[in-house]
Amino acid sequence: INTTIARLDEVCKFVRGATFSKSDQREKDSQDTIRIVSTRAAQEEGIIEKSLYFIDSKIVKDEEKII
Repeated sequence: INTTIARLDEVCKFVRGATFSKSDQREKDSQDTIRIVSTRAAQEEGIIEKSLYFIDSKIVKDEEKII
């Protein structure tokens, strides 16, 4: 496998502001959910997949907040 290491801010745009409650969180990904990368999931070594949140995609209405 040939991989390249890059800083997240070099390969994506950070957008803040997805607000949701604990009751909005889902157990697993589905067609109706989106993945949320929290500060817990975004670490220096990369995105920690097991720390992602899944929420209903209808909660995030601003298209700029969806990657």
